[in-house]
Amino acid sequence: MTTANHGGSRISRALLKWHQRIPQPLRYLGLLEAYLIIWAILDQVALLFATAPETFVWYPPVGLDVTLLFVFGLRYVPALFLNTFVHEYLITNSDLDLTSLLIFGLISTVGYGGVSALLLRKIKINPRLRTLRDVMWFVVVMTLFTPLIVAALQTFIIVLQRIIPLSTWLVYTLHSWAGAATGIAMLAPFLLVLLRQLPWVWAYKEQEVPASEPPLIPLAAKQRPELILEIAALCVAIWAAYGAQRGESLNYSYFVFLPLIWIAIQHGFERATAAVLFINIGVAIFVQAKLGGSNVFALQFGMMAISLTGILLGGFATQRMQAETELNYSAQRLRILHELDQAILATRSLSEIAAAAVTQVAQMIPCTRISLVMFDFEKSEVTLLAIHTERETQVPGIRLPLSAFGDVEPLQRGEVNVIQETRTTQMPAGAELLLGNQVRAYINIPLIAQGELIGSLNISKDTLGAFPNQLRTVAEQVASTVAIAIQQARLFEQIERQALHERSLNQISRILNSSLDPQAVLCQIVQLTGECFAVDRVVIFNFTQRQIQVLNEWRSHAEVVSMQDFIAPIADWPDLLDPDSDFFCHHFFHAPDYAQTPMTPARLQQIEHAKTLSVLSVPIFVRDQLFGGLSLQTTTTYRTFTAEEISLLQRISEQAAIALYNARSYESLEEIVQQRTQELEQEKQLSEAANRAKTEFLSNISHELRTPLTGILGFSSVLLEQVFGTLNSKQMQYLELISTAGKHLLELINDLLDLTKIEAAKEELQLEQVIIAEIANACISMLQERAQEQGLKLELQIAPNVTDCIADKRRLKQILVNLLTNAIKFTETGSVTLNIIQTPSETQFSVIDTGIGISQEDLAKLFQPFQQLDSGLDRKYEGTGLGLALSRKLAQLHNGDLTVESELGRGSRFTLHLPLRVGNC
Repeated sequence: MTTANHGGSRISRALLKWHQRIPQPLRYLGLLEAYLIIWAILDQVALLFATAPETFVWYPPVGLDVTLLFVFGLRYVPALFLNTFVHEYLITNSDLDLTSLLIFGLISTVGYGGVSALLLRKIKINPRLRTLRDVMWFVVVMTLFTPLIVAALQTFIIVLQRIIPLSTWLVYTLHSWAGAATGIAMLAPFLLVLLRQLPWVWAYKEQEVPASEPPLIPLAAKQRPELILEIAALCVAIWAAYGAQRGESLNYSYFVFLPLIWIAIQHGFERATAAVLFINIGVAIFVQAKLGGSNVFALQFGMMAISLTGILLGGFATQRMQAETELNYSAQRLRILHELDQAILATRSLSEIAAAAVTQVAQMIPCTRISLVMFDFEKSEVTLLAIHTERETQVPGIRLPLSAFGDVEPLQRGEVNVIQETRTTQMPAGAELLLGNQVRAYINIPLIAQGELIGSLNISKDTLGAFPNQLRTVAEQVASTVAIAIQQARLFEQIERQALHERSLNQISRILNSSLDPQAVLCQIVQLTGECFAVDRVVIFNFTQRQIQVLNEWRSHAEVVSMQDFIAPIADWPDLLDPDSDFFCHHFFHAPDYAQTPMTPARLQQIEHAKTLSVLSVPIFVRDQLFGGLSLQTTTTYRTFTAEEISLLQRISEQAAIALYNARSYESLEEIVQQRTQELEQEKQLSEAANRAKTEFLSNISHELRTPLTGILGFSSVLLEQVFGTLNSKQMQYLELISTAGKHLLELINDLLDLTKIEAAKEELQLEQVIIAEIANACISMLQERAQEQGLKLELQIAPNVTDCIADKRRLKQILVNLLTNAIKFTETGSVTLNIIQTPSETQFSVIDTGIGISQEDLAKLFQPFQQLDSGLDRKYEGTGLGLALSRKLAQLHNGDLTVESELGRGSRFTLHLPLRVGNC
């Protein structure tokens, strides 16, 4: 970006105002007239110090020519042609005819004008001669080469006019070259440095402008003694070299070099130009025309050597000073950037990062005020994070509308916004706050992170002119570092905020689900939501067919207007029930300025009464039915809610919907449970009565059956003993069948009585220490004959560690016999095995057979009373189905259990589990 420096001094600003009032054509003519007048004066002064006709110690008008073209531009080249006529007709009145005069002027104009164009447009030197490169090109091309060519051609014209003989052409050429070269060297650099103080007059603008131009002649009190000593040293040196009486063979001109070298090395190019001018004027005053022709060359070339030496030494010294300044500045920049990095690493707060940034930038960039802002395009806000002035650094945290900052589109494109003069731009509304009072120029540097504009670093000063590129580069580096830090801080805050939101949401969900009272749920919803979002008021409202009603509310303090009793016709709120509205389509309604939304007069009146400024509402759907809504409201400040906050409120509304549904369901469920509890209580009473009747019936029927059965078994036993006479074989067979059937029926009646006693909780075990081997052998002996009759192998396997257990001996034997009997009954071939082992906690009695097995679907009903597996087995194997049910009941009375493992066609394994410890029995 090309910028212009308009200067900061009062004199410069006054001249600028006067200059701007003059129309452009008049400026051109006025400058041309001033140039010719000054040129004529300088030409006259040069004649006063001439050592011979047209032989000058130095010729300063040529220096003025070069200055004119370098400062005001090549459009003033014609002025060089006019000064030839001024010299010939107004000053000297020479013998040249008009044609020769025109050629003479054309040579001077083309020579100096063409070389100026070459230097400025092709070689592109800075006409202000700020670098050693600029000085070298100026010395070689403009000071040495161009005057020599022009002098040679102009002297040749004089020879052609027979004013001087051809034999003297070289002598006059060298005289003319030395005078012109010295005139350029002594005057042009001094004027070019002097006019730097008026940057607005230059035709060629600088790409990089220094913050301020140092004065050519220092006037500060501390610098005056040094300046006086330097002037005194120059005067003494000039007098010693050219004014003091000495022998003709002695030459002390080198005395002048001593103070000149000191000034050039100590102060650089700018002061060296002033010293060169001072020396040339002093030497001219001392010598005037006292020297003879034989010494003119020595004087001219000595002056040219002094002038070029001073200029070149000053250029080299300036380059050294610039390098040292750059090194110092780079070191300072790196130090400040390091300190800024350390300050950023030490904090995660946006305001602290911003304060550190503006403080560090102020150490490198001379300015009136530095501010750092952050943009929030979602809310259309700009936040003033930090301001640094000459007195202090403030962290105000002020929020402004985004429009107060001005146009941010250039910043979004990554462009630096440079305003060199505030009168040339429309100041944004927030400029006084962001940039300070009496702002003359300012710069906005974008803070870009991941391709997104997040803020701006704003630097202002109370003087006109551009900011140097070097300082802008530093500011941009700081802006880049700060942008990354701010982005990281924002991400950290976002993560913390999301974590806080998740914790709040979990807390809200937990608290809402801890209560099933609808009113308590509503109260907790508004309270927890208000505390989470830090708003002034939260209301939860309900829709009915004809009206909208506030069910509950939360207020941050008592001064907030209450809406607890609010009821209004639904017709005043059509947007909330419109299927095409944001409330329905996007599941939220957001109004940063609620009063500006279209609404009915009644609704507007209600808003004014409630003093509502900003609103965010989300619907609550209970089982896909619109229940109502949850609304955040502010009454003290306007607020734009973020997408993150909207999403959080929607999630809270979902939790609220679940809690409300659970509460309403609980109310309905409570009624159903109460009704069902009464029904179950009635059914329980009926069931208990039926069980009592069944138990009494079974007990009575069992006793009634035992009475006749006793007679049957007694008489059959007497007859089998043939007490009343001998019976034949047929009679004996039938009596044995009668006796066997009676005994079987007696066993069934006993099982039925046992089961009845157990279900009636009247069975009591006689626990004792039982020798397991004895009872097991007794059971095997009892059934051994029956097993052999069926061709089965009946085995007993007892582990070595099995000794005894705590059990009811009679009931344990009953269980084992029952299991073995069933195994023998349902096993046609193979074996039946009683396997007994002990674990650390129990004794296991396993009856293993190779019988028909049991299917998986029949295992579930195996232990139910009066159950057999299918009708085919009923017919093939007699029984009532009480044996296994009774055995399991008896096992459970021992705090044990009876389990089964079986596979159809591969046999079964019934296991009785009895605990070892008496306390567990």
